[in-house]
Amino acid sequence: MTQSITSFETSRLRAVQVFDHHFDDLCSLWREEQVMAWSGGVQSSEQCRGMFRAAVEHWDQYGFGRWVWFEKDGGALVGLAGFRCMTVDDWPEVTLGYLLKPGYWGQGYATEIAGALVGLSFARLGMESIIALTAPGNAASRRVLEKVGMKYNREGMYENLPHVIYEITRAEWAAAHSTK
Repeated sequence: MTQSITSFETSRLRAVQVFDHHFDDLCSLWREEQVMAWSGGVQSSEQCRGMFRAAVEHWDQYGFGRWVWFEKDGGALVGLAGFRCMTVDDWPEVTLGYLLKPGYWGQGYATEIAGALVGLSFARLGMESIIALTAPGNAASRRVLEKVGMKYNREGMYENLPHVIYEITRAEWAAAHSTK
């Protein structure tokens, strides 16, 4: 891995590393029924604390993780997105994931975020491949993953729930972004 990237921007958004002062924002996101419908359901206060601790500790352990995303104009919270090191089907993986507030759905924000993260993973973090998991019926999330170049890889289980797994490798990303 290269140096830690604590913040960066896309055309409309600013991403910052998860810090203690983000707890209330993230807890409100994890408690929103629409947001969590495909991601384990609404979280209790105790679950929010555990998820928040895990997000902060991931940064401490790996030097990367999930970023809190805000509008560049106005600074409103858009969501949480980034990477987690996880074991999926008994194999260690770097996974891309995103949760956005419903007001930002259907406006290209998820694709903007996922595309930025895919590029960041290869161009600046030195990863060789990344995966993303989503529920088989989450058609919107599947479309986002396909738009950013990820390909359906397989079905799998995570936390005792069926998921579809998408993947992209450094070589696939490089081929798609070469200036031939």
